[in-house]
Amino acid sequence: ETRAAMLTAGVAQELFACLRQAAAAAAADPSEPHPAAPPADACAAAAAMIDELMPVGVAHLRSHNEAAVMAALPMCTAYVNRLKDPGAAEHMPRESAAAAEGTLRAVLEAVISRSSFPEDISAGRPGVGAGAGVDFSDGDSPATREAEAEVAAVRQELAVLFRAMARLSPGLAMAAVRGALVAALPPPPQPPPPWQLVETALAALYLIGE
Repeated sequence: ETRAAMLTAGVAQELFACLRQAAAAAAADPSEPHPAAPPADACAAAAAMIDELMPVGVAHLRSHNEAAVMAALPMCTAYVNRLKDPGAAEHMPRESAAAAEGTLRAVLEAVISRSSFPEDISAGRPGVGAGAGVDFSDGDSPATREAEAEVAAVRQELAVLFRAMARLSPGLAMAAVRGALVAALPPPPQPPPPWQLVETALAALYLIGE
């Protein structure tokens, strides 16, 4: 999975570079020397391929494999930066612009979901992900401390992406946090969710308020 994530991210970064070059050429002063823009059909193809690759990048962002998450982060960040750039956004194909909101929503939900602590032994099953199966109620356990440190490190990287998206689209960020809170606080008689779900929703709410 790590190799697939790295390959996807590497291809995406080349495609984003093509689009950045086109945006820079469009914004350049015609009287000054500047690199030529890539051919229009190449830019259109690059934009279409990015739209096809982003769901793959989002899936890797949700992965329990930390290396896959780290590989997907720059790709998702480049997508957000493209939307933040007025020049790049202006020249975005209509199909890509129409897909942007759904893609941002998916990335926001993936960031919140992946920020969660793994299942611990109190869940009654082994769980999945780094640190799964540890007892988080035992704060003195080396395994618990290691799992907490891993979650904190990944969460710190994801928070940077979340804040960038929140600045770009506050409404979508608020909606994603609202959805996490609704899932974490179901009305009776539904059973209470795992504590990890509640903690993750509250952590996302804290990010919004920062």
